[in-house]
Amino acid sequence: MAHPRGGHFVYPCDAVSTSVSVFIQKKTALGSQARELVVRLRDYFERQQQNNGPLLPLNRIVERVAEALDIGRNTVSRITREKIDQEGMSENKLSTPNKKADQGEANHRFR
Repeated sequence: MAHPRGGHFVYPCDAVSTSVSVFIQKKTALGSQARELVVRLRDYFERQQQNNGPLLPLNRIVERVAEALDIGRNTVSRITREKIDQEGMSENKLSTPNKKADQGEANHRFR
């Protein structure tokens, strides 16, 4: 669309769209669990769209994340604590918790 003084209008959504398309071009292979979470998140957003707004109040962040990903609130809080320290966002790397059953099997195989 042309600007009255020449040039073109730049709409905020155009800038976001451009940024998103640049971001999407970077390919990341997601594991099956991450892919499942993507599906759950998309479903949650679709339910919000059908509801014409948030399903839970915006200030209930932990509850909204838990509901969107279909996981427990304690899980959301625990993972958040692992990633964020007292000073705010940190570079802490999230690790997969060890499973005791797997450790026992691994120790048995390598003896």
